[in-house]
Amino acid sequence: MAFTMKQIDGITVINNSGKVVFHAKYNPRFNGDSTFLKDPGKNLFELYPGLQPEDSTLIECVKSGKRIYREDQKFYDCNGNLINTDNVTLPIVKGGKVVGAIELSRDITSINDLAGDCSDEVSVGHKDG
Repeated sequence: MAFTMKQIDGITVINNSGKVVFHAKYNPRFNGDSTFLKDPGKNLFELYPGLQPEDSTLIECVKSGKRIYREDQKFYDCNGNLINTDNVTLPIVKGGKVVGAIELSRDITSINDLAGDCSDEVSVGHKDG
């Protein structure tokens, strides 16, 4: 199954310890504005407290060193807003070692999601190794 992304609503880059080194949201629904993260160096889970390490595509990518394509990932932002995204997550490799990961996200939140009709916080799609 082909995975395509016609638009990008957000970019997040973390280092191999989970610290956010770059964060930009181009969709005003994400975090309430379209600006860069005002306090760089926060841990990923400070930014997304509803996200668990075992459900994070960024953390999984850093650990595995493999690219991940995930459809329909649901989580809550630091303001408690439900976000549903399709993601492409790629490892950042320097000198043969994974030093971080970059994730491109597209908002696919539906009216049903916003109305509270979602049954799970996180739904896992498929991966490409």
